[in-house]
Amino acid sequence: MRYDAVFFDLDGTLLDTLGDLSSAVNHVLEKRGFPTRTKEEVRSFIGDGFAMLIRRACPPYAEEKDLETAFDDFSEYYSAHIADTTVPYEGICGLVKRLYESGIKMAVVSNKRDAAVKYLVDRFFGGHIKIALGERGGNTRKPSPTLCLEAASEAGVSCGKTLYIGDSPSDITTALNAGMIPVAVTWGFRTKEELLKGGQVLVAENAKQLEEIIFG
Repeated sequence: MRYDAVFFDLDGTLLDTLGDLSSAVNHVLEKRGFPTRTKEEVRSFIGDGFAMLIRRACPPYAEEKDLETAFDDFSEYYSAHIADTTVPYEGICGLVKRLYESGIKMAVVSNKRDAAVKYLVDRFFGGHIKIALGERGGNTRKPSPTLCLEAASEAGVSCGKTLYIGDSPSDITTALNAGMIPVAVTWGFRTKEELLKGGQVLVAENAKQLEEIIFG
């Protein structure tokens, strides 16, 4: 095995969360009389944490006080509907199971709120992935390497022999900032063209290709 560990982003990489995120965003917008957003619009807003998601989804004429209360409403609604339609992407459960059975250390590092990350990882992968870290304020939001480095320390692995797998340019930058090896997946929230703008990077278009990258 060429790698000591495999770390994952969550939304758009392991889990298809777009439906539940879109529902929560539109709940907030409808409550304020703002225009609602399509799933494709919400897809383009994801990747830099919930606060930025709400800021991008609200119209430009929204006042700062609207954004603050909208974020609170979003958090409350999303917490109650966090897994209404969310599911793992095709082939992901099998891949995670194989990694676990092979003794490969795994972790999830996400810009989603820490409590939400832990809940979803436990719900869908709790038998296999034990380290799950999310945004906690301060300098923890990707592309900061803070959480990846914390996860590597907790797992007891070398960053130089750890893959970090994600679906956005920010994930690629995060991996490089942490001294990890970036892998981009194309089934998430960004296009292959967007991912390749970050320079030379390993790319997987389905779970089988990702498995081949990991196991060689």
